Amino acid sequence: MQTQPTLAQILDINKGGHDYFIQVTTDAPQWGGLSGATPTEAISWGKIRSEEVKNHVVVYSDATIAMPIIAGYVMSEKKATKEKNIYTRIFLPMYQN
Repeated sequence: MQTQPTLAQILDINKGGHDYFIQVTTDAPQWGGLSGATPTEAISWGKIRSEEVKNHVVVYSDATIAMPIIAGYVMSEKKATKEKNIYTRIFLPMYQN
């Protein structure tokens, strides 16, 4: 869940939190293994937009089972998007002097 703070602090891209959140874990929060890394905690830290609460889910499964299913669904449903090339737009001009 550190991608949003990284985007905001290093690349100066602040969206105010992620639009969607999917957590795949084999641990349950009541035993403390998630170390506070629940969707509710992420909202309080600004990592997930609070108005997008309906767009988060926790999957209690092994990643080797859940990720192929999730990835297969995403690849079958989403259309290809134009590449943003953040690295070439932000960092490459710094080194072309």
